[in-house]
Amino acid sequence: MSDNFLDELGKAEAKVKRPSPSQKQLTSPLDAVSTSEVRRATHEKGKDPSMVGQQLRRSILVPPEMDEEINRICKRYKIGKMEMMRFLIAKGLEDVHNGALEESLVKKVIVELPAPQWKSGR
Repeated sequence: MSDNFLDELGKAEAKVKRPSPSQKQLTSPLDAVSTSEVRRATHEKGKDPSMVGQQLRRSILVPPEMDEEINRICKRYKIGKMEMMRFLIAKGLEDVHNGALEESLVKKVIVELPAPQWKSGR
């Protein structure tokens, strides 16, 4: 009886589809939910403390030289620093969507290989 049971168990186990080890990550149904909805659902009273009006508060680190250049541009054009930062981020995102990221990260290399010199064994 135990042999039959083990045989049946082995057959049932063989029918079960298991995720392949090469699969990197399971898909999450929450990926389809926007971050705004997640934010409203997970914070008290539907408000995220990082939200200010309709914008998110984020901190970034920039090198001093870059900060000085941004300050110079703001003074030159009489623009607020946060407005300038939002503009720079928006412009950068626009460039990424237009393929700038691939162009700067992917380097095309053309290599000419010498033609093989085949010699007949005769």
